[in-house]
Amino acid sequence: MTVRSQRPTILEIDLDALRRNYHALGRAAGGADMMVVVKADAYGHGAVAVARTLAAEGCGQFVANSMRSGQRFTSSRASTPLSA
Repeated sequence: MTVRSQRPTILEIDLDALRRNYHALGRAAGGADMMVVVKADAYGHGAVAVARTLAAEGCGQFVANSMRSGQRFTSSRASTPLSA
């Protein structure tokens, strides 16, 4: 996923690496349920795309850093539980 902003900066998020890291952390946690923190979508970094990717990989719980982020998250997602 590539995100372009108004500034001459490009941020690339490797969703395949994100998937691998999520599963590696799950193995390190002994298969325990994980709750992923979804921070504010600062500068359009793709928090919703990241959350959707992790949900597709089996993540069932998310935490937002603010009510506003939580509202943006829940309005764009399915029924994965979210805490704020």
